[in-house]
Amino acid sequence: MYVDPTEGLVLRTNPVSGSSATDIGYVDFKRDSNGKSGLNLEFMVQPNVANNGATINASSAKGIIRAGANGRMINGVLQLRGTKDTANTILGVTPSGNSIAGDTGLAFRLNGEFTSDRDNLSGVEATSLELGGAGNQTYGVRFSNITPLLTRKNITGSETTSNVALNSDHAGLSMDGIYFNLVNANQITLPTNTALTSTYLGNSVDANRLVNTNDYIQTLSTNNTPYTVLAIRGMNFSALSRRGQFIYTDANGVVSPVSTTTKWGLGLPIYNLNANFAFSPRSSNGTASGDYLVAYNNGVIKKTAVSGSERIGFSGSISTQGVSSDGSKSTSIILIDGGANTNDNNNPTDYYVGLRNIDMLLNGTGSMGFENGRINVSMPKLLMAMSAQLAAGYLPGAKYKTCPTSGGCYAASDSFTKNYDVLAAIKLRLAGQANFSIIPLSLDPLNDYNSDGTPKEGKNALNFIGLFELDKAQNNAIQIVDPIDGSTMGLDNIVGTVAFDNKIVVNSNNVGFNLGFNFNPNKTAAEVFRVRDVNFYPSTKDSNGVVTGVGSAQRLGEMAITGGRLNSEMKITPRDGAFTFN
Repeated sequence: MYVDPTEGLVLRTNPVSGSSATDIGYVDFKRDSNGKSGLNLEFMVQPNVANNGATINASSAKGIIRAGANGRMINGVLQLRGTKDTANTILGVTPSGNSIAGDTGLAFRLNGEFTSDRDNLSGVEATSLELGGAGNQTYGVRFSNITPLLTRKNITGSETTSNVALNSDHAGLSMDGIYFNLVNANQITLPTNTALTSTYLGNSVDANRLVNTNDYIQTLSTNNTPYTVLAIRGMNFSALSRRGQFIYTDANGVVSPVSTTTKWGLGLPIYNLNANFAFSPRSSNGTASGDYLVAYNNGVIKKTAVSGSERIGFSGSISTQGVSSDGSKSTSIILIDGGANTNDNNNPTDYYVGLRNIDMLLNGTGSMGFENGRINVSMPKLLMAMSAQLAAGYLPGAKYKTCPTSGGCYAASDSFTKNYDVLAAIKLRLAGQANFSIIPLSLDPLNDYNSDGTPKEGKNALNFIGLFELDKAQNNAIQIVDPIDGSTMGLDNIVGTVAFDNKIVVNSNNVGFNLGFNFNPNKTAAEVFRVRDVNFYPSTKDSNGVVTGVGSAQRLGEMAITGGRLNSEMKITPRDGAFTFN
């Protein structure tokens, strides 16, 4: 630990040079005697504390979510310093041209690398991360053998076994730019992702841009209300878990794996994440400020205005970049086959399936409260935009289980920059007003548990209920794109109101997604869910048959859902070398 005039206050784990996980400085997050994570964060809600004078007690609070980190981490850096936004790049500028971040902000830096099976640590746990229900008698998921996206580097596909090696780099978290400021401004801005602003919903005309630069502006207030702003710039989480485990926290708080022979993994890498989070205390003010509660009323989710309760005014904006130019970094959500590849010294097979190269923008403004023992969120303005690829294949640099008779035996290191594995591209833009509640886990001790104390199937759930009212003035659309020639099927000009009751369920051996949608819940003509234009955008070609772009929309018709419910349930169950989808 030291203080430097430029770097500020710094705490580092690697005061000596070295390359392995044993000859440089490190930090060990050691589990307690019950197996609880060395770094453990549990988010819980206890209602009516202010009203009845009750003290906060974790045993009676209701769980929301738990996140944990364990094991050895290396090359860690914590840095805190002052900052001066001389380039006007952190939060943008005022109308008069002055930096919104100003001269007196705080900058924070957090970097670290994860260890994995490849480090061959003796008597020390390699890094693992956990995510699951908070409190006791809950299931969760443990992510281990955390490695980078690239199985091998600099692979073109033609290499032989003798001249390639597994990627020795460590996966890690890089957050070099975290800024804290007090802001008296009506607007702040987020760095623009040009990959997203140059993506179109259909043919390439300005009116069809998926997002524009104005979508990266956050409106905080109209009267320069003071806000506390947390800004994140250029965050990278270059990590994939090659081995996942379901875990269980029993009634006594003891955490243990449900199975120790699993051969599956999950990849949630993040590339170039930028975010602004602005907070200011205020009271709810009903319809005047768009503050609502949502709840079931006679079997239908409805909203009611709420006034006078303490709330947190907020504005949040998050942007991610899909893929780096060399394909070594990506924002993706992928399932991984971690079963042994006998053609690769029994290393993980490294098949994957999921959404990759996700360019995304989320931008919402509103308030958050804790009325009625729930987390209640009201956003009069919400934008969700995304461009991604649905893909399946081998991870970059992986060795094939069966080598082809000609050509190389490896997936190219830059394969995420190519369309070989892409099944379809997905683009969406949805904007409107959203109100929802996050309902804490609350199980009936008489009916919701098995005789051994474990939750019954489907009961260990994180529940979201709410309403989404689409803005008629926005170009709301969901489009599917052919990866070869770019021809596009579009559900365009979507309007209407949808109520939702969605659950994420973690069971002893699977993860379930229970989705429920109620179209036009109030049964009014103005809120009918409509796709005003079902369009087809054919690809255009030159005289030589080379694709040159996408043509104008060819309208096929429209679609309307005047009411009714749509329910869907999907379970992902890992198997030996495969996944089962039900």
